[in-house]
Amino acid sequence: MFINRKWLLCSILFACFSFFLFFQGFLVQATNQYSSLEGNIIPIMTADESASGVASASSDFGANYKPYKAFDHQDLEQAWVTNGVTEGWLSFEFPTQRHVVAYRLWPRNEISAIAASPKNWTFEGYDGTSWKVLDTRIEISNWTIGEPKSFTIASYSAGYKAYRINITANNGHWYTSVGELEMIEGESGTTLPIENPASGNVTVPGTLEASNYFKMFGVNVTNDTYQSGHLQWTMDNGWVEYKVDVKISGEYLVEFHSAAEAHGTTLQLSTFSNVLSAVYVPLEELNPEGWRTVTSQVYMQAGEQTIRISANLQGTLVKSLNFVRVNNIQLPSKPEGLFSNYQTSNSISLSWQPSVGSNRIVHYNVYKDGALITTVSGVTYSIVIEGLLPKKNYTFNVIAQDSAGYHSEPSTPLIVVTLRPVVSKMIYEYDQLNQLKKIKYEDGSVIEYVYDDGGNLLRILRD
Repeated sequence: MFINRKWLLCSILFACFSFFLFFQGFLVQATNQYSSLEGNIIPIMTADESASGVASASSDFGANYKPYKAFDHQDLEQAWVTNGVTEGWLSFEFPTQRHVVAYRLWPRNEISAIAASPKNWTFEGYDGTSWKVLDTRIEISNWTIGEPKSFTIASYSAGYKAYRINITANNGHWYTSVGELEMIEGESGTTLPIENPASGNVTVPGTLEASNYFKMFGVNVTNDTYQSGHLQWTMDNGWVEYKVDVKISGEYLVEFHSAAEAHGTTLQLSTFSNVLSAVYVPLEELNPEGWRTVTSQVYMQAGEQTIRISANLQGTLVKSLNFVRVNNIQLPSKPEGLFSNYQTSNSISLSWQPSVGSNRIVHYNVYKDGALITTVSGVTYSIVIEGLLPKKNYTFNVIAQDSAGYHSEPSTPLIVVTLRPVVSKMIYEYDQLNQLKKIKYEDGSVIEYVYDDGGNLLRILRD
């Protein structure tokens, strides 16, 4: 019997690949089990509609990926999945009004879950007429299969019957998925936001003392020796709000006087509708010298308003925020004239013009391909970078920092190419017509010569 060998080979390869996906999926599901959050007020759903509530969505991918799959308290592989689009919303309506103060998201238990998980979204409540934004999240990208993320929201009303997550972007997949969406109600035992009736408006520009908060959630006022009267985050994604009176619209430099107990701590400054900035807090010892000032430049509208400071990790400490109008100080200028006047196979030189500003320039940070590689003093304007690979493109930037901790804008990127190493040995190969076919260099690079049937040179290939 005649058998098409190409067809047989393709069939075998497809079967092996299918078994690999099945086995990988089995391992993921076997080691990452769903467990419901204590206090989750979402009932176990076995269909989109029941007496306990209604699950709905902007679209779904079919029977195994209906909206209720995100509320079934079980198998995270059969999650809610959009119908081939990256944007969409997932909603749950209760029979009666509920007061949700926090929510938790699980990624789908499947190999594409990281890219398909939400990146930007708003969490909203329906007041019978329109959807009200209660929480906004952007750039949420560090998802891990089997690990949920929890988020707290403000309590601005008596509550809503329906809530939804409205997703505007995911992490790169062609569809979006949610393994499970859980909601926590204030009356179920979760601490409600703490209010401070004695707080008053803080004038901007000026200094905002952290303890003069208007409202906070997942944050405590500390009483230890070093941080007395300051704020400490007791849970991930906690927040604290302040009432401020911005006197003049414009650009402000915000100085966060803060400290962190864990790597990867980020502080975010926002209003109800906009994220103003996000800054990384360096890990420091918790002592008087551990406090550090990190800065960010933001635009603020004039008028009375409420601002929020949130931190992604518990243990974050904040002492104060200082708002300075940018036109009152001269930030370090961007280092100009970044140039490389010589290159070797494993090193290059960099030089630049000095930065200037209101304060003394204390050092320059040098970045290679976006990563900090070295720091030089404020009176050094050239450097030699070693340990590079031959015949490789590198992108360099320089940022100036002054004595007050202010940073300049990055210099204009400079792309530098290292040289080919000096070659001491070459191997020549010839074809049957004694025509040069290849030259192999000691560093492994090859030049290949291609001829037509008549022996005429067509092209030269270089690796």
